[in-house]
Amino acid sequence: MWETLDRIDSPEDFIYDPSLVLYLPLYRLDGASFMSKDAYGHLCTVTGALWTPQGKSFDGDDYIDCGNDASLTHTKITIKAWIKTLSAARQIIVSKFDANTGDWGYVFRVNETTGVVQWQLTGYSADTLTSNSAVNDGNWHEVTVTSDQINLQIFIDGVIDNTKACATAIGDSAFSVLVGAWWNAANKAYYFIGTIGEVMVYCRALTPLEIQRNYLATKWRYK
Repeated sequence: MWETLDRIDSPEDFIYDPSLVLYLPLYRLDGASFMSKDAYGHLCTVTGALWTPQGKSFDGDDYIDCGNDASLTHTKITIKAWIKTLSAARQIIVSKFDANTGDWGYVFRVNETTGVVQWQLTGYSADTLTSNSAVNDGNWHEVTVTSDQINLQIFIDGVIDNTKACATAIGDSAFSVLVGAWWNAANKAYYFIGTIGEVMVYCRALTPLEIQRNYLATKWRYK
């Protein structure tokens, strides 16, 4: 019992990584707005997503706007999320771009029909990486994507799933980071359907060992 309470109340070591620019433990964050739990304290506003003990529940028209602070724009990046979904629709995990205006940064999503993970930079098809494994099976999965301006990588449950050479850098999008949707002009689209437990964004590409350790440090919460 003591160990369980200690693990819930004490932050894991990765929170103190200075490259962690956005940390959203959504299983802890309730209300219409909240501050992110990283060193930057981004003000995040919630539209529709409901709190549950394992994270925010998204029902198809919900999202979280994390703002567009300069600390969220980087040419190298890692994004990690714990997700649970059964949906076969195209659904966004994290995005920073506008699909209508061509203001591209990046989009991290579950692809329609097949349920695989897609990681895309700057709107160019050459910089789209698709996972080999599907994640829309109704189970919890930790999905992680990285870009170091040389390679794109996708990890599922702490293990590398796919990689490819990267042709371009991430675009400098003027739009907010959204969790659970992407911008489409003045509207949103491709909403997530399911539960997102936590989201982390780093301003560097984590190593495979760091990603595995991060997975092992957090998986106990998602059983």
